[in-house]
Amino acid sequence: MNRILFLLELLLPSLGVIVGVLLFPGMPVAQIFFALCKVLALVIPIIWIKFYGDGRLEIPRWSNKGMRLGLISGLLMSVAMYLAWTFVKSTLTPDQIQGLTQKAMAAGLNSPMKYLIMAIYWCTLNSLLEEFVWRWFVINRFEELSVFGRYRTQISIFLSALFFTSHHTLALLAYVPYQVNILASVGVFLGGVFWGFLYRRCGNIYAAWVSHILADVTIFYTVGMMLFGV
Repeated sequence: MNRILFLLELLLPSLGVIVGVLLFPGMPVAQIFFALCKVLALVIPIIWIKFYGDGRLEIPRWSNKGMRLGLISGLLMSVAMYLAWTFVKSTLTPDQIQGLTQKAMAAGLNSPMKYLIMAIYWCTLNSLLEEFVWRWFVINRFEELSVFGRYRTQISIFLSALFFTSHHTLALLAYVPYQVNILASVGVFLGGVFWGFLYRRCGNIYAAWVSHILADVTIFYTVGMMLFGV
């Protein structure tokens, strides 16, 4: 049963995107399903800890360990992402850029204030939840699988990053041209791998979270510039 829960944890985010974003966009039932998948992805680690762990749900304590590396890596990622986006944007046609803008507006991001509110949520709370799920929970569960042998940590980090990337790639299929999706997917995967190694080295999800925040801020800033010219 615990392995079934773990498999659901890995697949639910992608399943929610396939149903709610790709197959039935805008349908209320599909949106409810999408939301349920996101909620369950947060609930499953709690269920697992209660019934298959030590029964104690403890929020990882704040630590400054690795925080400097988290800050530096986040800044370096931000610079690299900004330069990469500048290059890819130069390859887009005016029609493709207009299409991106129209899809964002259709998704409800039709004012700078709405966009700012969404950006604050995704850059802070959502990035923390992703570190909790994909680094703290998923990597540790993968490492418990004895089939990986002596390289279980490295394999666990790469698998976690792969599943972490999959639902991002699927979601972007509905919104961006293929070249943007490729760039974004590679960036998400490399970020997931780095944050996994940072977490394993420091034992501190908050160092990875700080790096994750800075990367997300750059993403939303560059997209916001395109949408609203700010």
